[in-house]
Amino acid sequence: MALFRAIALFIMGFVSGLKHRLELLFIIYPIEGLLRLWYHLDLRVYSERLRVRRISEGRIARKHNRYVLFVFYARDSIPAFTQTVIDAIQRRSLNLVISTNAKITPALREALLDKSCLLIERADLGRDFGGYKDGISIIQKRFGTPDRLILLNDSLFYFEKGLDEFIAAFDGDTELIGMCEDLHLYYHIQSFALSVGSRVLANKRFQTYWRKFRPISTRRWAIGKGERSLTRQLLRAGFKPRILYSAAQLIPHLRACEFGQLLEAVRMLPTAARAPLFQQLKELETAKAVAPLPLLDALSRSVSRLQRVEAVGDQELRSANVKEILTISRSALVVHEHHEEWAMKLMGESIAAEVADRNQIHFGGFLFMKYLGLPAFKRDLFFRELYSLEEIDEELAVQPEWLKEEVLADLRQKGTAALLSGLAKIRYRHGSI
Repeated sequence: MALFRAIALFIMGFVSGLKHRLELLFIIYPIEGLLRLWYHLDLRVYSERLRVRRISEGRIARKHNRYVLFVFYARDSIPAFTQTVIDAIQRRSLNLVISTNAKITPALREALLDKSCLLIERADLGRDFGGYKDGISIIQKRFGTPDRLILLNDSLFYFEKGLDEFIAAFDGDTELIGMCEDLHLYYHIQSFALSVGSRVLANKRFQTYWRKFRPISTRRWAIGKGERSLTRQLLRAGFKPRILYSAAQLIPHLRACEFGQLLEAVRMLPTAARAPLFQQLKELETAKAVAPLPLLDALSRSVSRLQRVEAVGDQELRSANVKEILTISRSALVVHEHHEEWAMKLMGESIAAEVADRNQIHFGGFLFMKYLGLPAFKRDLFFRELYSLEEIDEELAVQPEWLKEEVLADLRQKGTAALLSGLAKIRYRHGSI
């Protein structure tokens, strides 16, 4: 029976892998190629002048030589979960430059001018990396090379608690600071929050990268030619990133967890990743309860046998043997407790490893919030079917009600990829959407 099950699993895996490769070969790559060709025919891809619709001086006076370039997409208002980070930037006395790919209303333009020193309105090309490209160029042309440039975008929900410390960490002195990293398939620093110093900005590899980068609006281009290529150039230039929130930083916290805390930590992982870890926890719980029983049973039998010795002359011997048995049994139980403690620590490391091997902000975001004080999480967690709306609602319990409601409304508006079908579902499955 086990052999047939193994053969069936092998066949299912082979068929699934074959289907995946065929979809890539005959659907994903052709569509991606056609989209890239279409964008390359757009003259705006090659010209900043054609892409940038309008540059307006903001009403906040510039101070120092440190900037935040915030890529923002909304048409008529600033969401509350975005206003939080704008307020934190202002409290830090950083120069805020806002780049938007949207056609904004006059009212929103006025609101953004009230909060920034410069507002860039550009064509909706290149996603966030397109906004970074033009924003970096315009900042350097107008103000020279900054001492520090922080790149942020609105793909995160930002929460008030810990946000000042979050911005302060990016406003540090290390030449390259990233919020999170991704070790899955190809290493890269995730680009939704990145900070670079003047040496990075002046580096030839960095400058050449942005000069050659084409703002193509496909997701696969943004990840491959954007995040991964930029990281590769920064590493080749010799810059070593400081990552503020990583799976490795979770290990000491998770190693110190008790059983109930480990159970809670697993529940903070995406739904699809929990089952194997829950099984390990179940086995650990069973071992905790069952393993001492043989020791206690042996102890009981040994003491009972000695208690049946009736000769008065054997009283001293009996007492000595009972004491020795109790000492040995206590030692065995201590060994078991140490083994259990070791197993718990390994369980904590297994949870951290699950985060490390995936997109870390997606898989570890809620753990980063709990143990490392991260004041944000990604806006696509519900869309990408990582968590249910109810699970996210539960994680938001500590947030103010007004902020929680706006976050949930945004998630509902975007919906979930579970509702996609046909070609859109295939493209989503392969990361093209």
